[in-house]
Amino acid sequence: MTTIHIDRLRKMYKEQVAVAETTMTLESGQFVVFLGPSGCGKTTTLNCVAGFEEPTSGRILFDERDVTTLAPHERNVAMVFQSALLYPHLTALRNVEMSLVHAGIDAAEQKRRVAEVVELLHIGAVMHKRPGALSGGERQRVALAKALVRQPDVFLMDEPFSALDAALRNSLRSELVLLQKRLAVTTVFVTHDQVEAMTMGDVVVVMNAGHVEQIGSPQDIYERPASRFVAGFIGSPPMNLVDGRLEARAGRTWFRSESLALALPDALVAGVGAKAGESVTLGVRPQHLDLVDAGPGPGEGQVAVNAYAVERLGKENIVVGRHGEQVWRVIAEPHVQPALDSALTLRVRPEAVHLFGARS
Repeated sequence: MTTIHIDRLRKMYKEQVAVAETTMTLESGQFVVFLGPSGCGKTTTLNCVAGFEEPTSGRILFDERDVTTLAPHERNVAMVFQSALLYPHLTALRNVEMSLVHAGIDAAEQKRRVAEVVELLHIGAVMHKRPGALSGGERQRVALAKALVRQPDVFLMDEPFSALDAALRNSLRSELVLLQKRLAVTTVFVTHDQVEAMTMGDVVVVMNAGHVEQIGSPQDIYERPASRFVAGFIGSPPMNLVDGRLEARAGRTWFRSESLALALPDALVAGVGAKAGESVTLGVRPQHLDLVDAGPGPGEGQVAVNAYAVERLGKENIVVGRHGEQVWRVIAEPHVQPALDSALTLRVRPEAVHLFGARS
C-alpha cells in the first residue's frame, strides 16, 4: 500500500494555469475521488501522478520516494481510462496477459495472476472473445483486469464509467468499491459525477478552476461545504443560494435579500467572520424548506414564489418556484403538485442554513 504526497504541484500550458499550487496527502489504501466540472484540473493532476504529464513545479512522492521525474512504468501504477483500451485483434485473455509481457515474472506466476483477476471480476465466460464481441461493461471489466493483474502500488481511473448506461454504472460502482476494499490498493478516481463521488469515495477532493476547494469525507463536504462553489456543486437537487447583505437590528444579525429576511444564529455569523453591511450568500438545501399556507404576506424567514415547474421523481416531487430572477427548489411529498404560476410560500429553517462571506 502506498501513500501519495502531492507537494506544491503546479501545471501550466503556456499562460494557462491548469493546476494551481496544490498540496495534499492521499493516505495508503484510501479510495480518493477527484471531483469537479470539466476543465477544473482533476485529470491533469491525475496525469501528473501517473507520469503522463510533467509538473511545471512541485513534487509527487509515493511514500518517501520522489517519482516526479520517473516514467509511468517506473512508478508501478495502473490506469483505467474512459474508453477501455484493448487490442481489438486479441482475445480478452490475451489482452490481460499482455500487461505482464515485460513484468519479469515466470510463466507460472503470470498464469496464477491472470486466473486470480479473472475470478475476481467474474469474466471467465468472455475471455475467449475479442473486444468487438463484448458489451460495454464487459470491456471495462477486462480493462480493470489488465490493470489489476500487474498488482500496482497505485490504481488510477479517469472517468471509467462515463460511457456506460445508468444501470450498468450503478452495478460497477458497487463492484469496484468492494474490489478496492478487498485489495486495499490506494486508488484515485476522477469524475464529474457527484453521485459517483459521494457513493464511492472515502475522501472527495473538490476542484474548481485549477484549485482545490475542499477535501473531506462525502458527509463532511455535503453537510459543511467550505465555499459557495462546493455548496452549489454538491447535492441533487442543488442547494438554494441567495445573495444578500447582513443587517444589525434589535441586537441580532439578519440576512436580507430581495426575497427573504431571516434572523441568523449568532454562531453561524461568527463562523463566517462577516459584519453588518457586508455582502454574503445564504444557502439552504431543498429539504430544509417547507411549503406553508400563504398569509397576507411573507413573514420572517418566508419567501413568496410562483410555481415554475414540478419535477416528479416518484418517491418525492421537487417544486421549483421563482421570485424575480431567483430560483428556489423545495422537496415535497409526491401528492404536492401545485398548478404552474400559482402563488406559494416557503419557510426557511434557520437552524439548517449555510452562510458564505465574500472572503470565505
